[in-house]
Amino acid sequence: MGEIIRSRGLATAVGIVEDPDKGRGQVASRIKPSFCASACVLVYAGGTQRLGVEGSALGVHRFVSTATQDDPVAETQRATGMILGYFTRMGVSPSVVEAMSRTSDIRWLDRKEAVTMNLITHPASPP
Repeated sequence: MGEIIRSRGLATAVGIVEDPDKGRGQVASRIKPSFCASACVLVYAGGTQRLGVEGSALGVHRFVSTATQDDPVAETQRATGMILGYFTRMGVSPSVVEAMSRTSDIRWLDRKEAVTMNLITHPASPP
């Protein structure tokens, strides 16, 4: 999905668009913070510009393979290589994969961390 987003030149953001006008044609929409975790972060990384809405959160965790391979170490290395290659193509620092590998629970990245990893490319605040 992230590759499709990138191929179409789309930007990504984590937030909820609130329409106080309830569709009456006004442009007075407001972006509220939200969260994106697990595979959502892979989709978010596909954006040509990745907006960091103030108060939104990005969460990563160690991936788990359910493949029935004879060599689980080789399968883990293959999956790590694919994820690392994807993030590299998207311009995200390899340190995000390191952050992922540190926990099986969701690890919520703080804003500064996500910017340093180049996961957030355009820090933004809600209007």
